[in-house]
Amino acid sequence: MQNTVYGFSFCESINWQNLEGCTDCQASNFSQLANVDDGSCNYDSDGDGVLDSEEIVGCQDESACNFNELATDEGLCNYAEQGYDCEGNINVQVGDEAFGGIVFYVDESGYSGLVAAIDDLDGNYSWGCEGEIIDGADGTAIGYGYQNTIDIIAGCSETIIAASQASKFELAGYSDWYLPSKDELLEMYSTIGNAGPEGNVGGFTNFP
Repeated sequence: MQNTVYGFSFCESINWQNLEGCTDCQASNFSQLANVDDGSCNYDSDGDGVLDSEEIVGCQDESACNFNELATDEGLCNYAEQGYDCEGNINVQVGDEAFGGIVFYVDESGYSGLVAAIDDLDGNYSWGCEGEIIDGADGTAIGYGYQNTIDIIAGCSETIIAASQASKFELAGYSDWYLPSKDELLEMYSTIGNAGPEGNVGGFTNFP
């Protein structure tokens, strides 16, 4: 109407047709025509363009074990422990930092290996009891260092020696350190020491 009209009335009431839809103007699917709310309102609470009813909360980091490519909202991510894959299998190579040190040997199965501690012991220590006969401690092959260390500690009356200090050493939650056998020491030298393909990544010091 363009002109002001006074004193008019409708001859009869108008019955509007019921139109169902979302009547909440804050909803993403608000219907201006609806006069009966049908409970279909959807919202986008975080404003990311995805309706709350269609949001999928999950890990969005592809490097995580529980990565969900369908996730629209960031959720909790789970990661493999250092040195392992998501299935719990050892997943390291020679030269990798893992298990408190640097990996210098992995056996043929790929499920076990040896690690050189990344930190040194404080101070210098004698190998063992000079002049005393040690029963055992004569294994030279890879895999004998641990038993050699036990034999040295058991057969030596002195307590503050390299074997005992290595056995007491704790680093990054690991406490199973020991002195290397001859072949284990050579393996370190040729993989992460001065003769290693990547150079002295173990940071070993040369003594005259």
